[in-house]
Amino acid sequence: MRTGISDDRLITGVVCTDDRCRAAARTLKELGHAVAVWDDSGGRGPCLWADYIIFGLPLAGADGRLKLPAGFEDMSADEVFDGIKRGARVFAGMVPPDIREKCRLRGTEIYDYCSCEKFAVENAAVTAECAVSIAMADRERLVSDSRVLVTGFGRIGKLLSLKLRDMGARVDVSARSAADRAWIRALGMTPVRYDELADRGSGYDTVFNTVPAEVITAGVIEGLKEDCRIIDLASMPGGTDTAAARRRGIAFTRALALPGREKSALAGRIIAESVLCIIEELEGGK
Repeated sequence: MRTGISDDRLITGVVCTDDRCRAAARTLKELGHAVAVWDDSGGRGPCLWADYIIFGLPLAGADGRLKLPAGFEDMSADEVFDGIKRGARVFAGMVPPDIREKCRLRGTEIYDYCSCEKFAVENAAVTAECAVSIAMADRERLVSDSRVLVTGFGRIGKLLSLKLRDMGARVDVSARSAADRAWIRALGMTPVRYDELADRGSGYDTVFNTVPAEVITAGVIEGLKEDCRIIDLASMPGGTDTAAARRRGIAFTRALALPGREKSALAGRIIAESVLCIIEELEGGK
């Protein structure tokens, strides 16, 4: 796949709100695309009049407003989408339902690149590597001399637990389904049920949470060693009773959005390449 786009004369617009977006624009240029950038210096018109338009991740903030370049934050979603030419395809991360509906009513096609399996897997791989780096940077104990718990066996949980296993750690992984627990055991790790965590906590040097629901409860935290560390990778509100961790003096790190924070150039490339994969599928690999 050279570009994923059937006509090299087509223009891709990138709405640059952070380093990932800027890296995505660079990646597209390196692949031979004509790229129009909207950043804090301007460029809104050419960007929104492009054939393909890439917004950042997430598309909107907690207040529901679009994340836009500095100096343009007061623009409404209606103002932005009114400027998009008919027939353009829009790509963004974590698209809220109300914005998806606005696009539908306008006849604008919008695609969430977070739903692309390529994006999800590669983003999970970067997250797993960054999580291990956090643990290694703050602890005198070697990973190879540690017993760790990974809660959750989704994409991030799988990749993280395997990386820790390969580094020599003794790895327990909690999972709800019997099938996942069977895979965990087959892969040389120890499967744990969530209702067993409180009884096993005293053995862990580091706990990595990947579940966006409270699974590291006060009861689990009560059983942890005093020098244990919790690294919570899950999206808000996370999966840790942080008040209980504070009461016990357990070290806690909320490690959100690691690819964008720690590996922005790589994260931007992943966004660009994922969008190209989506376009290629939409256009039938032309």
